[in-house]
Amino acid sequence: MIKLKSIDKVVDYFKNSIILLYCSTIIATLILVLGLNLNAQHYRLLFNTLSYIIIIVGFIKFPVINSACFSAKDNILIGILLTWFIFCIFRSIHIPFSNLTTMPRFLGGRLYSAALLAPLFVFWGGNLKVLISLWQFSKIFIVIFLILSPSLFFFENNYLWRLTYILPLFLLNKDKLEKEYVLYTYLAIGAVMLFFVITSERNQFAKLFYYLVIISTFRINNKLNSITNISVKITGVITAGIIFCGFMYIYTGRLSKHFSDPIIVENIKSYEKDNLNSDTRTMVFEDFAIDFSKWPDLLYGRGALGTTYSPRFITLQELYNENENVFRFPYGHRLEVESGYLQIILKTGLLGLIPMIMIGLRAMFLGFYRTKNNLTIICAFIVLERLILMYPFGLPAYSIDYILFWLCIGACLSEKIRSLSNNSIYLFFRVTELYQLISFSKEQRNFNK
Repeated sequence: MIKLKSIDKVVDYFKNSIILLYCSTIIATLILVLGLNLNAQHYRLLFNTLSYIIIIVGFIKFPVINSACFSAKDNILIGILLTWFIFCIFRSIHIPFSNLTTMPRFLGGRLYSAALLAPLFVFWGGNLKVLISLWQFSKIFIVIFLILSPSLFFFENNYLWRLTYILPLFLLNKDKLEKEYVLYTYLAIGAVMLFFVITSERNQFAKLFYYLVIISTFRINNKLNSITNISVKITGVITAGIIFCGFMYIYTGRLSKHFSDPIIVENIKSYEKDNLNSDTRTMVFEDFAIDFSKWPDLLYGRGALGTTYSPRFITLQELYNENENVFRFPYGHRLEVESGYLQIILKTGLLGLIPMIMIGLRAMFLGFYRTKNNLTIICAFIVLERLILMYPFGLPAYSIDYILFWLCIGACLSEKIRSLSNNSIYLFFRVTELYQLISFSKEQRNFNK
């Protein structure tokens, strides 16, 4: 039996780890807004490193695997994936040691070693108290985002929008939110979608558009007095139609006419019919296929700091005057590729990609079809979105959205969470202080085992 105090400690480690990621974004934004002569990148590297060290310590000190309640075959498959990912980190250690100034980026870079450690969060996702903790303290950071959101439109290189990675979870579970936070959620979605339009962040815009269509089309209701399964609702179809009409307003070129700034106009035009369908990925896939023509590279990948050679990338380096790189790689060698699937192959090969896809597909199947509550169905929608987004972008990174992906996989794989009723889920989220008072119920006793 896992003691309740031990579970609380697990939650504390998780909470401290994620809060570090939130705070790194806020500090970087404040540095930008206040014009301080500091390098925000150094703080992000430090916070990322501390964040996953905390998670590793918690993983070692407490029975996180047992508390997740995964099946034996799921534990084996995840174990294989994590073992291979960690091996791929060690494969690249010789590069930082030969150039010690690169060590901070190797350790804390959100797309390198830290990204390959993010799947550890799958075990935390199997613990409902962890998800509730994420839910509770993330509400504070959404309010902070709204307070600082004007800075999005006045300062370049502003990554404040990363505080909104949690919005899909809020949007799909809005029945568990207090009324004011439902309003905050929609205000944040409106602000960040406008920002994505005027900065041409098309992938992030499409991501939020996906969730707006889901919540508009399906009735996902966990309320205690009206428990229903997911079903299509007429009002949702109408709302989805309104959303579609709004997008068509941009697509047909009407929105860009309201702006005078040439950069904003150019970014908005990327959503219009003459530019939206422009092919920006074919050359990436073609160069990658040529460089990965040998089967050992395709099978094993090239490690956490593996690169792929793209002759056309040299042109971009010269255009943006980015010929130098901290790792001293030759011209044309890329550390990141604009596709999550290619990025996984680059770093870990098919030996990393295939288990990851298997885990994701199994989580969706269990979340959609082997559950007694709607929470895991919602988590399955989040997993589905990530697997779709990994084709055009969706790079694995040590960030809240990628961590949320693994948390949702954990929730779907957890036999304990899937066995809970909608009534229990609703109580745990909305009246968390009461679930200790109802320990006599069978479900609660099973939850604390």
